[in-house]
Amino acid sequence: MKDNCLLVFWSCYVCLLMVPSFVWGQHTGQKANAGNPSLIRTDLNKISDPSFALEPFYHKLNKLSQFQRQMGNKKGSTPNIVSIMHIGDSHIQAGFLTVTIMNRLQQHFGSAGRGLIFPLKLARTNEPYDYLIRSESKWNKSLCVHSTHKIPMGLGGLSIETYDEQFTFEIRASVGNNDADHSFNKVTVFHHEKAPELVVTDIGIESHCEKSKYPFASVVCLDKWVNKLHLTSTVRSEKDSAIYYGFNLENGKSGILYHAVGLNGAQFRHYASVQHFAQQMTILAPQLFIFSLGTNEAFRGKLKEKYFFAEIDRIIEPIHKANPQASILITTPPDCLGENVKKTQSSNTNISYVRQSLIRYATAKGYAYWDLYSILGGDDSAYKLYQAGYLAEDGVHFKKSGYTILGNLFYDALISNYSDYVQRRSQ
Repeated sequence: MKDNCLLVFWSCYVCLLMVPSFVWGQHTGQKANAGNPSLIRTDLNKISDPSFALEPFYHKLNKLSQFQRQMGNKKGSTPNIVSIMHIGDSHIQAGFLTVTIMNRLQQHFGSAGRGLIFPLKLARTNEPYDYLIRSESKWNKSLCVHSTHKIPMGLGGLSIETYDEQFTFEIRASVGNNDADHSFNKVTVFHHEKAPELVVTDIGIESHCEKSKYPFASVVCLDKWVNKLHLTSTVRSEKDSAIYYGFNLENGKSGILYHAVGLNGAQFRHYASVQHFAQQMTILAPQLFIFSLGTNEAFRGKLKEKYFFAEIDRIIEPIHKANPQASILITTPPDCLGENVKKTQSSNTNISYVRQSLIRYATAKGYAYWDLYSILGGDDSAYKLYQAGYLAEDGVHFKKSGYTILGNLFYDALISNYSDYVQRRSQ
């Protein structure tokens, strides 16, 4: 009788994983093609992975799913965390696309926290809507997209530095994100190796520091979950360098950590210019790297493919070498206009070339890819996307509602591909 019950349970589980993605959408987000089903090619919304490059990641995801059913977040159990790193440009920096993906994955597999956050507003650029990092001090900045870098940069492709003797960071999570609770009880601070230590100054919060084997990271553990925290430090020596890169917020539970690194104007070559970019990623142990770049390369003119491939290699190869356990997924950029909507209705023809090059690169390397360009209509689709209300006035970026649709599309493609993997394993 016990064996029969177990067989029925596993049969139901496999069937549940094979539920079509639009049904998942009813529980965790709006249907991806809602609003204009004829424009978006949902029939093409698939991840191409002929080499099964994503199977190691899906194996980890399946193990997490099994762990959640068996153990959940029982007290004393070691958290099972699947870490994902999404690297991109302004489409990623805004956060609308990646927060949508993060929310849906965490609703499905559990949340291990908000993950990486960066002091983008302190670097005088835009920050995702679901967190805040504030400080009253004056901060200098370095961004990898700029031609000169006066301050060493970290894993976000940026850094901030202050000369104030005392300074405080105020960190707030779960801001403006009604679909998730990202309260945290552990903060990993990424910083220059000579940065002064940050300490918790909130009344009623007990904390202690854990040793890190990495000179660029410090870990602060809290006695409770919080959504708001103040971290203060004092520069005590001329040898101190108050240079900080970002923070990783965790809750001590099993689930997904979805990290997003995005900068306006970013290209593959920009991230390759950050000295320890690949090595600093290792502390997060990503099982999947997603690369969503190419839009800004298209505005440089038509690149020779061998040089473009070399630029991609300069960032992906070191990351893969430093994180050999990780799978690689490349996404193609959406179509965009050569200028803003008011000036032209013509697409930037170089986008199509970049898309083809990225697919050829992924195929040659045996990496998986997601062809967003084709899913959204392919050649000359940008103006149609604008008319449908998805694209912003600049003809390049999407409105929040548009990015939400893109995030749902990606989640649907990923979960469908994962479900295929689970089905293959069950046979």
